[in-house]
Amino acid sequence: MFRTKRGTSGREKARQVLDFKKAFPRAKQINSDTYQIPIQTGRGILALQMDLPSNFPMARPSFTAVTPIRHHLFDSSMRMVAHRDLENWNSRSRLDQLIKSIQADLIRHPPTFLSKSPSKFAPKPPAQRPPQPPVAMPVNPVVRVNTVTPPVSQREPRPKNYVAPEADLKFSMLDGFTTDELKSLIESEEKLEHLISALPAIVETEKKASSLYASVEKLADKNLAEKKSFGELSSDLKVLREKDAKLEDTLSKLIVEQQKILAHTSTKAIRKMLTEAIASADEKSEDVLQRYNDKEIKLDEFIKEYKKVRTTYHLRMAKQERLNA
Repeated sequence: MFRTKRGTSGREKARQVLDFKKAFPRAKQINSDTYQIPIQTGRGILALQMDLPSNFPMARPSFTAVTPIRHHLFDSSMRMVAHRDLENWNSRSRLDQLIKSIQADLIRHPPTFLSKSPSKFAPKPPAQRPPQPPVAMPVNPVVRVNTVTPPVSQREPRPKNYVAPEADLKFSMLDGFTTDELKSLIESEEKLEHLISALPAIVETEKKASSLYASVEKLADKNLAEKKSFGELSSDLKVLREKDAKLEDTLSKLIVEQQKILAHTSTKAIRKMLTEAIASADEKSEDVLQRYNDKEIKLDEFIKEYKKVRTTYHLRMAKQERLNA
């Protein structure tokens, strides 16, 4: 008959967290409300810690950069303080869309990493062997090399599912280099970077990235252009919510009054009142008869009063029988 309240914030929080985990499957859960998310930026992977408040999604989440960086979105304590979607957070905002927006900003405006230590989400570089001290060799060392190949019968058999490794033929761009040129290329990071940046796949990727950055900036400009109208609509929505709250309060009071009225006009209540009224009329008729027997009233007066009281009694009895039928 009347509207029911909306679902609890707990169910909404669980739905938001589930959508976030689907969008960022590599995120690591630290505790019930803390997650560490690997965010791809324009200069590498940033470890971003997200904390959800107890009254989420009514209150906005907070973000802290685990990896030391310098960026206009973060303060000196590595806490995010200046993201527009985070500042405009409300109960209808989506957590996964917020993090995607943060990642897009970090790609468009890459941070400066203050530490060269790699993120724990990045692959670890191969361990390098420490330099070994030079070993003194004899003047005329005698080196004996065993050139005898063991017979086939003594070799370990290969597994049945063994597949011979294929040679990597993707470095054809180095075919025209001499040995000295290759050594120079290895020793010079600038030449190596120039060679890699000239690869067709890298060039194509850079074009796609530039196109993507342009489209993201276009969408961002469009969103910023609609910020004013969005603020006006948010204000209108706030006014409507206040009106809705007042109407709900008035409706609650009316429901209480309705229940009070129904308590006095229900069939059960009417039966009870009729029973009491019938008993009262019967007592009055007995009182009139007793007064006549005591000769307190004359016959004409007795007949008149007794007839009136008994008429009332019988009318109420008839109403009770009709109500019980």
